[in-house]
Amino acid sequence: METNDTYQPLVKQIKQYFETRYKLLKYQAIAQRTTIISAIITDVAMATVFMVAFVFITLTLAFLAGNFLGSNWAGFGCVTLLYLFLSLLSRLFKITIENVLIRVLIQRIFKHKNNLTSDK
Repeated sequence: METNDTYQPLVKQIKQYFETRYKLLKYQAIAQRTTIISAIITDVAMATVFMVAFVFITLTLAFLAGNFLGSNWAGFGCVTLLYLFLSLLSRLFKITIENVLIRVLIQRIFKHKNNLTSDK
């Protein structure tokens, strides 16, 4: 009976340690998920704002070109040709653009991961 009583505090501490460790892992997982989700939501919101701005800049550029050329359809045609040229360039450099995007995304993921691990 005496040996059982002497190990009781140790067993209790070990149990508390594992419960605390489980809670810590759970909170770290929650922090990681919320960080990633908040980054995605922020990126989507920023992309939406930039897309709306892009549309208005395109319309402004088309009307400006149309004003200089004397015809709105000519202005919109010039802007369309500009975007066709840019799309051809992006097609030519597709692999390079993809590699840059992959590097940026990987760096961003590891940055979030490092921020979480430095909080320990």
